[in-house]
Amino acid sequence: MKEYYSKRAQEYEKIYHRDDPVRHAELAEISRLMQELFFRLDVLEVACGTGYWTERIARSARSVTAVDISEETLRIARQKNIEGAEVRFIQGDAYRSNEIDGKFNAGSYRQAVRVR
Repeated sequence: MKEYYSKRAQEYEKIYHRDDPVRHAELAEISRLMQELFFRLDVLEVACGTGYWTERIARSARSVTAVDISEETLRIARQKNIEGAEVRFIQGDAYRSNEIDGKFNAGSYRQAVRVR
């Protein structure tokens, strides 16, 4: 699985940039909700991929620890100029999230899920 995602890292964000006004409106609403949901929280983002959602979460969160198993996707994510929260990208396994160092009061895994 790690190899599969690493080979496709350059393709990930194309889905977010399609010429589809309805999709753009949906993404804007999801972004707004995520910023509201994670306001001033310390977020563990599991399977962050290329950091598309990390950028949006960071706009209102206190901190984001973004984890992915693929170093290739993390390389892309680290190249982004993410403003807002303190963000750190870590290579790690979603099935071993208990091994990730830090204190978190919220989590995200492909969808916004608040855990308090």
